[in-house]
Amino acid sequence: MAEFFLPCENSNLGYTNIRDLESAAEYKKYVELLWSKYKTYADPHFREDAKLHFQERFWEMYLGNTFLDNNFELKSENQKGPEFYINIEGHKCWVEAIAPGPGIGLDAVPEMQTGQPIAQSVPNDEIILRLRHAIFEKHKKYLISRQDGIIESDAFYVLAINSKKIRPIVLDSTLPLIVKATYPFGNLVVVFDKSFNTLVDTHYEHRGNIKKKNGSNVSTDIFLTSDYEGISAVLSSDVDAANK
Repeated sequence: MAEFFLPCENSNLGYTNIRDLESAAEYKKYVELLWSKYKTYADPHFREDAKLHFQERFWEMYLGNTFLDNNFELKSENQKGPEFYINIEGHKCWVEAIAPGPGIGLDAVPEMQTGQPIAQSVPNDEIILRLRHAIFEKHKKYLISRQDGIIESDAFYVLAINSKKIRPIVLDSTLPLIVKATYPFGNLVVVFDKSFNTLVDTHYEHRGNIKKKNGSNVSTDIFLTSDYEGISAVLSSDVDAANK
C-alpha cells in the first residue's frame, strides 16, 4: 500500500512537520490511517497536491472517513464535480469540501500576534467575509456542475467548510461565525435596567449584510433567499491533523 506522505522538499510546513518530526509521529499515523480508507476514492493527483495543500486534502479525507465510519458508501462519478456523494433515501447527496485561507487585500483576516501576552480582538467580520467568499465560489461551481449534468436537479448538495487556515484559533463566544455567515444575525444585545438592577432582555441584532472596506455589501442571509437554494446544508469545522 502506498503511503500518503511523499519524500519531497517542496511542501508546506504542516505537511513537512507531520511527515518528518518525531514528535508528530502520532499525527502522521492518524493521517496514514485516513488515507488507507480513503485512497480508493481519491483522484490520481491527490497525494501530489497534498504537498502544497495539506489542510485541504486532510479535510477531504477526514470528511470521507467520517461518512464511511457511519456506514455510508462513498461514490464519485466525475472528477470535475464535487469530491464524492452518498445516497440518502434514494437521492444523491454531493459533498463539496473547501478549506479557505485568510485572503488578501483590505478585508483579509489579520495574522494573530504571538510571542507576547497581549489582548487581541477577534476579526469577526473579516472571518465571516472569508466564509461567505468560500460559499460564493463553491456555489458558482455548483451551478456549473448542474449545468453540465454532473449534479442532478433532485440531488442534495452539502458544502463542508474547514476554517483552520482562515484563523488558527477562534473561540465562538456566542453564535458560531458560520451561522452569522449564513443567517442575518448581528451582535448580541443585552438590555439592562439600571433602575432595578435587572436584566430585561437579550437578543441578536438583525444584520443582513457586511460592508467590505471598498463599500460594497456582502449578504449574510443566504438560507433565507432563493439565490442559494441549491445548497442543502453547510458543515463547518476547524479540525486538523493535530486537533481532531
